[in-house]
Amino acid sequence: MPSRINRSGEHLSGGFQGRARARSPASSGRCSTEHMVDREPFGNLSKAGHLVGFEPMKPQKGIANAPWTWLGRAFSSESMDQSSEPSDALARAAPHFRRLFARIVAVSLIGWLPAATLAQAAPVQIVALGASNTAGFGVGRDQAYPAQLQAMLRARGHDVQMANAGISGDTSAGMLGRLASAAPEGTRIVILDPGNNDIKACTEPWRPQRCATPGERAAAINAISRRLRARGVKVLMANIEFRSLPITHWLADGRHLTGEGHRIIAARLVPKVIAAMGSEPR
Repeated sequence: MPSRINRSGEHLSGGFQGRARARSPASSGRCSTEHMVDREPFGNLSKAGHLVGFEPMKPQKGIANAPWTWLGRAFSSESMDQSSEPSDALARAAPHFRRLFARIVAVSLIGWLPAATLAQAAPVQIVALGASNTAGFGVGRDQAYPAQLQAMLRARGHDVQMANAGISGDTSAGMLGRLASAAPEGTRIVILDPGNNDIKACTEPWRPQRCATPGERAAAINAISRRLRARGVKVLMANIEFRSLPITHWLADGRHLTGEGHRIIAARLVPKVIAAMGSEPR
């Protein structure tokens, strides 16, 4: 093993842990003078230019193969003594740094991906906004057209998430007032069924809703559509599909759909929703 010297040019007896005792050149076996040598961050240099006294970093739990652990090993005194040139240690450490660099680049690129690219990895958020028929009055929410529409779209390979924002007795003005919470950020499509509770309130005084004129109702519906489209949300009108349903698909009250009626509405909306998504099944 090549002799090693400290910073003062004194010979060392070998590698050391923490502090090393240095022999005086005049001593012939025992040390007549002892010098306490503090270890530098990178150890001392031997005559051959090797690093002496540098300990590799001990692997920590969970990162036993971390590149910096291998770097410590590569520059340890043991590995350097086995090399004729310090560059050999660098050559052995290089593959680990290449892998580390590739991982850093891969993680960094995620932050630069366009929002549209990341959004494609998440389900398409769809909201059904309406009153009692949207809520599934008389049949339950699991049989209402929003739930059946979601099942039909998924069966065709479309990754969608349908939110039922229907409230029985709601009005067009009420839907406008709760629009922000009913269709939060991230919503891509809103299926709107404004109902006609505000119009019925004009002829049925016992109703708690405020009577609205046809012009007021139309203004509220237009405001809902305008606000959604300003956010880039596509709006589909569900109430248009209700008008042509035969009476057999309505409950005895003549105002609410049967389970089969909801299924028919959902089937009619499938191609319109697919067109609004503008994407292939995924």
